[in-house]
Amino acid sequence: MAERPSRLCLALIGSAESLALFRIALTWVLLRTPELHDAERWSDVPAALRVAPVGVGWALRALPISPALVHLASVVLTLSAVLGLIGLFTRPALIAVTLSLAYLLLVPQLGGMVLHDHHLLWFAALLAAGPAGDALSVDAALAAARGRLPPRPSLAHGLPVRAAWALVAMIFFFPGLWKLRASGLSWIWSDNLQNQILWKWRETGRAPWPRLDRHPLLCRLAALGAVGFELSFGVLLLSRRTRALAVALALAFHALTAALLGITFSTLWVCYAMFIDARRLGRRLGRLFAEEVAAVRRVLASFPRRPRDQPAPARRAGPAAVVGAVLLAGNLAFGARGIVNGYPFTCYPTFQRMAGREMPALVVERVHADGTTTEVPQGTSSRELGVARSVAGISGVPVTDGRLRAYYRFLAGHDAAVTVAAQGAVAVRFRRVTRSVAPEDADRPPLRSELLAELPP
Repeated sequence: MAERPSRLCLALIGSAESLALFRIALTWVLLRTPELHDAERWSDVPAALRVAPVGVGWALRALPISPALVHLASVVLTLSAVLGLIGLFTRPALIAVTLSLAYLLLVPQLGGMVLHDHHLLWFAALLAAGPAGDALSVDAALAAARGRLPPRPSLAHGLPVRAAWALVAMIFFFPGLWKLRASGLSWIWSDNLQNQILWKWRETGRAPWPRLDRHPLLCRLAALGAVGFELSFGVLLLSRRTRALAVALALAFHALTAALLGITFSTLWVCYAMFIDARRLGRRLGRLFAEEVAAVRRVLASFPRRPRDQPAPARRAGPAAVVGAVLLAGNLAFGARGIVNGYPFTCYPTFQRMAGREMPALVVERVHADGTTTEVPQGTSSRELGVARSVAGISGVPVTDGRLRAYYRFLAGHDAAVTVAAQGAVAVRFRRVTRSVAPEDADRPPLRSELLAELPP
């Protein structure tokens, strides 16, 4: 008599359709997201500006980085993602996606600030390790034409999806944990979230909507809800009854962070297709379109068929088990230590520090022969702000004349107006300033200013 699988084993079993839906969602995101196009711009960052994330210090010494190589990797990623989307040569295509994506996501991280799009790489690696082309793919259609029936639900199909669930739970859990560990209940029951909103408003010049910052009590309740959600998301995933609630709360969380802080994270929430039970959804759709399904079955029945395939052998689940274990262990270690500037493992942004009413910034000015100054425009995207903070020593990287010069060259290289204006300047001045984040102080001079350097243009 065959031994009955354990409850844990049963919980890890998944369908080929669910894994395929996850594959389609990820490859669609990779083809649509503008984040990957950042790599070409950041590939020509001066070497003096590059700062390696924790875990890839060797990259600055061993990894060739150039616009030509980044363009080649972008082409490989695009072509392989298209193949992955339609499910043609699925396993080789997803391996190519993973390798090219690892390079393209790393290059922009070398600018001094890590932006957290790591989940794209994690999910691609999990899909490459599993049989993601067994359903909803050209590969599956060709196999069916040769008489092979679809595989039954198995560990091989379930492990990549369940590992991705656990990674999403970590994305939320560790930031919630570090908020309480670093600041305690003060993170919730204070003006902290109100100030966090104003910080983002000051950085981007975009006032949040709705103006929750005008309602301190609502800000505190929102902070309580955010921490409670982050800590409970993984627990809610454990039960089928509460899983839909977990996903609904996650989508609401993303909507609020987008409205209040300008953080969209769309590359993550689109991948929540991983939480859909595609086989159950298919059965419901089959009942709605019974006649059409019957017609398709008659067509399939006309093909010669081999005996029904047995459940996938355990060895098919081996690659996904290994990749999943490595990803979970690495992110568990980085999350437990609160390392937010790591790659390819990391702890997602914690926002654990209490935000005050003042924020530091870098000001770059051209000094003209008559003594007047003109401020050099800088970018307002998260990555550009991160580079500016790194150069100014705000994020802990030492300030050097070489990095300041490299930063000015970087600004001039991406803005012709900066280059033209520099022709009439006798010096370039770098100042680290402190500004008020209060909206009414937006047009007022900085509260404090510290001269970092004054260099030839």
